[in-house]
Amino acid sequence: LGYVADAQASEGFIDFDAVPADGASVPEVISYLLSPEARELRPLLVGQLTTGLDLFMRDRLRRTHALLPTLVPRLPFFGALFPAPTTIPIFVPGLGLMSSEAALEQLAPALSQGEELNLLSLTELTAGLLGISAADLQSPLSFSSAISFA
Repeated sequence: LGYVADAQASEGFIDFDAVPADGASVPEVISYLLSPEARELRPLLVGQLTTGLDLFMRDRLRRTHALLPTLVPRLPFFGALFPAPTTIPIFVPGLGLMSSEAALEQLAPALSQGEELNLLSLTELTAGLLGISAADLQSPLSFSSAISFA
């Protein structure tokens, strides 16, 4: 992109987390990524994007499944008298009827420790690019209020 360190400076250090003041703008980065010079870089970025979306969707599906029992309406004052609703079998194409827990394990296996660390770093990167805090991406409710499309 043509951005290099100052050739006159003889001392200093590199802070990989800091964004340079004269860094490339978003349109410049996008035009570079779509140019022929970035031909070798695009497959790597697509692979990272695919992996990141897979980790994000698996994590969010598991979190949503954990919240489902709290979303079932209960009768006030009588909720403790009636048992909690049981899970209904779910039809999964190619696998047949399964419990929601078994379907969850098939469709969104738990993340390994390495995958969780990868998701955390990708979440922080995405939050930085969007200009919001990483905590806003952790909860779907706060995420929708953090980003305004006005």
